[in-house]
Amino acid sequence: KLIISILNNAVYFALQKYASNVIDKIAIVVRKHSPFLYKKLIEILILNQSNLRILVENKYGMFVLGNLAQLMSRQEKTTIKNLIINSNCNFFLNNSNYYSSFSTSNSKLSKFLCLLS
Repeated sequence: KLIISILNNAVYFALQKYASNVIDKIAIVVRKHSPFLYKKLIEILILNQSNLRILVENKYGMFVLGNLAQLMSRQEKTTIKNLIINSNCNFFLNNSNYYSSFSTSNSKLSKFLCLLS
Protein backbone atom coordinates (compact mmCIF):
# COMPACT_ATOMS: atom_id res chain seq x y z
CA LYS A 1 0.00 0.00 0.00
CA LEU A 2 2.84 2.39 0.78
CA ILE A 3 4.50 1.94 -2.63
CA ILE A 4 1.18 2.44 -4.43
CA SER A 5 0.58 5.62 -2.44
CA ILE A 6 4.06 6.88 -3.35
CA LEU A 7 3.57 5.95 -7.01
CA ASN A 8 0.33 7.94 -7.12
CA ASN A 9 2.40 11.00 -6.12
CA ALA A 10 5.51 10.02 -8.09
CA VAL A 11 5.72 13.23 -10.13
CA TYR A 12 5.57 15.38 -7.01
CA PHE A 13 8.30 13.32 -5.35
CA ALA A 14 10.44 13.10 -8.48
CA LEU A 15 10.77 16.89 -8.51
CA GLN A 16 12.31 17.07 -5.04
CA LYS A 17 15.96 16.64 -4.12
CA TYR A 18 15.72 13.82 -1.58
CA ALA A 19 12.38 12.33 -2.59
CA SER A 20 13.66 11.79 -6.13
CA ASN A 21 16.13 9.28 -4.67
CA VAL A 22 13.20 7.42 -3.10
CA ILE A 23 11.44 7.24 -6.47
CA ASP A 24 14.68 5.97 -7.99
CA LYS A 25 14.98 3.18 -5.40
CA ILE A 26 11.32 2.26 -5.75
CA ALA A 27 11.80 1.99 -9.52
CA ILE A 28 14.63 -0.49 -8.98
CA VAL A 29 12.56 -2.59 -6.56
CA VAL A 30 9.37 -2.67 -8.64
CA ARG A 31 11.35 -3.38 -11.83
CA LYS A 32 12.69 -6.51 -10.17
CA HIS A 33 9.67 -7.66 -8.17
CA SER A 34 6.47 -6.19 -9.63
CA PRO A 35 6.07 -5.77 -13.39
CA PHE A 36 2.58 -4.31 -12.85
CA LEU A 37 3.83 -1.52 -10.57
CA TYR A 38 6.81 -0.89 -12.84
CA LYS A 39 4.45 -0.45 -15.79
CA LYS A 40 2.31 1.92 -13.71
CA LEU A 41 5.41 3.97 -12.82
CA ILE A 42 6.38 4.25 -16.50
CA GLU A 43 2.84 5.28 -17.42
CA ILE A 44 2.77 7.96 -14.72
CA LEU A 45 6.22 9.44 -15.30
CA ILE A 46 6.91 8.96 -18.99
CA LEU A 47 3.81 8.16 -20.99
CA ASN A 48 1.75 10.99 -19.51
CA GLN A 49 2.69 14.00 -21.69
CA SER A 50 2.09 16.67 -19.07
CA ASN A 51 4.06 14.76 -16.42
CA LEU A 52 6.93 14.13 -18.81
CA ARG A 53 7.01 17.80 -19.72
CA ILE A 54 7.20 18.78 -16.03
CA LEU A 55 9.93 16.24 -15.30
CA VAL A 56 12.24 17.20 -18.19
CA GLU A 57 12.17 20.80 -16.95
CA ASN A 58 13.50 19.83 -13.51
CA LYS A 59 16.98 18.53 -12.73
CA TYR A 60 15.69 15.99 -10.20
CA GLY A 61 12.98 14.92 -12.61
CA MET A 62 15.64 14.34 -15.27
CA PHE A 63 17.63 12.34 -12.71
CA VAL A 64 14.64 10.03 -12.21
CA LEU A 65 13.96 9.78 -15.95
CA GLY A 66 17.59 8.99 -16.70
CA ASN A 67 17.69 6.25 -14.10
CA LEU A 68 14.43 4.80 -15.40
CA ALA A 69 15.95 4.73 -18.88
CA GLN A 70 18.91 2.76 -17.51
CA LEU A 71 16.56 0.14 -16.06
CA MET A 72 14.79 -0.45 -19.38
CA SER A 73 15.59 -3.13 -21.90
CA ARG A 74 16.48 -2.06 -25.43
CA GLN A 75 13.02 -3.11 -26.64
CA GLU A 76 11.28 -1.08 -23.91
CA LYS A 77 13.40 1.96 -24.76
CA THR A 78 12.55 1.72 -28.45
CA THR A 79 8.84 1.26 -27.77
CA ILE A 80 8.65 4.16 -25.33
CA LYS A 81 10.73 6.44 -27.55
CA ASN A 82 8.41 5.78 -30.48
CA LEU A 83 5.32 6.38 -28.32
CA ILE A 84 6.72 9.71 -27.10
CA ILE A 85 7.68 10.87 -30.58
CA ASN A 86 4.35 9.85 -32.11
CA SER A 87 2.24 11.32 -29.33
CA ASN A 88 4.13 14.62 -29.39
CA CYS A 89 3.84 14.86 -33.18
CA ASN A 90 0.09 14.30 -32.97
CA PHE A 91 -0.19 16.84 -30.19
CA PHE A 92 1.80 19.43 -32.19
CA LEU A 93 -0.58 18.99 -35.12
CA ASN A 94 -3.68 19.35 -32.95
CA ASN A 95 -2.54 22.28 -30.79
CA SER A 96 -0.47 25.10 -32.25
CA ASN A 97 -0.24 26.90 -28.88
CA TYR A 98 1.29 23.81 -27.33
CA TYR A 99 4.32 23.95 -29.62
CA SER A 100 5.28 27.45 -28.55
CA SER A 101 5.01 26.56 -24.86
CA PHE A 102 6.84 23.29 -25.36
CA SER A 103 9.70 24.64 -27.50
CA THR A 104 11.71 25.70 -24.44
CA SER A 105 11.66 22.18 -23.04
CA ASN A 106 12.00 20.58 -26.47
CA SER A 107 15.80 20.36 -26.19
CA LYS A 108 15.48 18.77 -22.75
CA LEU A 109 12.99 16.27 -24.14
CA SER A 110 15.49 15.55 -26.92
CA LYS A 111 18.14 14.84 -24.28
CA PHE A 112 15.78 12.39 -22.61
CA LEU A 113 15.01 10.72 -25.94
CA CYS A 114 18.76 10.29 -26.44
CA LEU A 115 18.84 8.32 -23.19
CA LEU A 116 16.33 5.95 -24.76
CA SER A 117 18.64 5.22 -27.69
